[in-house]
Amino acid sequence: MYECTSTEMTVPRRTNARDPLADILELSPSPDGLGGYLANALRGVVDLFEAHHATVFIRESNSSHFELAAVQGPQAVVPAQASFDLGEGIAGAAAEEGEPMIVDDPELHPTLSTRRAKGRGNVGSSMVVPLLLSGVCIGVLNIARAPQKPSFDRNALRKARAVAQHLALAVNNAALVDRISSALADAESLRASRDILFESLEAGLIAIEGTEKVELNPAVLSMLRWTGPAPATWRGLLRKLPHYWKHALTLARRAALQGTSARTTVHDGQESRYWSLTASAVPNRGAVIVVHDTTEIELERQDSERTKRMAEIGQMAAAIAHEIRNPLTSILASAQVIRDVSEASAEFASVIETEVRKLDRLCGDFLEFSKSLRLEVSRVDLLKLAHQVIQSELPRSVEAGVKLALISEARSPKILADPLRVEQVLRNLVLNAIDACRPGDSVEVELAEWGFEVRDTGAGMSPETVGKLFMPFFTTKAKGTGLGLSNVRKIVDAHGGTVEVESELGKGSTFRVRLKKD
Repeated sequence: MYECTSTEMTVPRRTNARDPLADILELSPSPDGLGGYLANALRGVVDLFEAHHATVFIRESNSSHFELAAVQGPQAVVPAQASFDLGEGIAGAAAEEGEPMIVDDPELHPTLSTRRAKGRGNVGSSMVVPLLLSGVCIGVLNIARAPQKPSFDRNALRKARAVAQHLALAVNNAALVDRISSALADAESLRASRDILFESLEAGLIAIEGTEKVELNPAVLSMLRWTGPAPATWRGLLRKLPHYWKHALTLARRAALQGTSARTTVHDGQESRYWSLTASAVPNRGAVIVVHDTTEIELERQDSERTKRMAEIGQMAAAIAHEIRNPLTSILASAQVIRDVSEASAEFASVIETEVRKLDRLCGDFLEFSKSLRLEVSRVDLLKLAHQVIQSELPRSVEAGVKLALISEARSPKILADPLRVEQVLRNLVLNAIDACRPGDSVEVELAEWGFEVRDTGAGMSPETVGKLFMPFFTTKAKGTGLGLSNVRKIVDAHGGTVEVESELGKGSTFRVRLKKD
């Protein structure tokens, strides 16, 4: 393997609002180590790209030889000892060139034709993407489709490159943790070599010995924009850091010292700089936190989201034109009656006012959906927030003959979120649940450490309806604009959370919102 050198209801219908690519890019470290992480990632890759199989080969340390590290796929037939050398075969060519490639026919490929690369048997189109770290190939990701499947395109290759970038970070992180763990296990005898490693790593590294003593390498000091002597204690480190670094490092250290792995993201909030933190426990020693500058990766992800948002806005524009046409027809007809029949002016002026208010509400909802979110994150008492929402909507539930209740399995769950936005999400889901109920039905809001559920015993929804819930302007209400749940998903996505839906016709629905706990 490569070694770093320098850097619940019956028949539930479930919908996760997360993008499949984001699910792969935000995978947490596996308890089974790098092998478990790669297996989980490749399962997501096979589903995302509708692939026949996917493999990852890792370069051996100080060698040009690559060994199979993971394989996934419903029809994958890859020998467990599969390997290749740099420049050998299709994967070897991609590793040597350092450039990803789409291969439909090796004999017709401009790079492979001169290498006399042979066909691949029962394999159609494939993407071969090198895992690069500081310009050095440390592995190769191969994604292959069956012959009857369509060829991969440039958009698929762009996504595959994003996956490969994250896999390279994961491989590098695993190598760093393994090497640092080994160094700390024999601290006295390996002190000199560990110091050299600390100095030369391009990745940021914070080694925590015990619970308080820390050592930081030059790379992480540069990322933190540290001035003056390097801190020797955890408290000394946090004392001079901005709040966003303090919070992320505290969470990472807490998880590692509790014996679990953790991954989190840091954003400076001003210069659009992003870093990923991976924390791991070092048994009987302390913990190690690896920091990577992921600004380029994050900006590429945001650009992809903007492209998706523009496509949604295009769909919305057509829907808005349709929604506006009916009120305008009423306004025009009423204006003509007022012009021709003066005694009807009061009645039809009221019609005009009603329709104009509809248009105003529609425009307001559209503007709210189209605006970029700026979160004001703080420590939120979820029980207090939920109680306020329940109290304010209780009169509406009483009027509808619907029982409204609050349940909490924890004394007072705390989350890190924008309180106003989370209140907006909860209120929207509660109101939707009340509207879906008949007299005598019930709505329950249940809190947990990870977020909350809103359950109702109302009419429920078909699988087709559940699949369209978060589409802009889709609504099952006679007077709805269809943007409420679109805004819910947008807010939850901005928090790095998920929205899940379970529903059955005639039995009710459950909306589950997962957020990051404090």
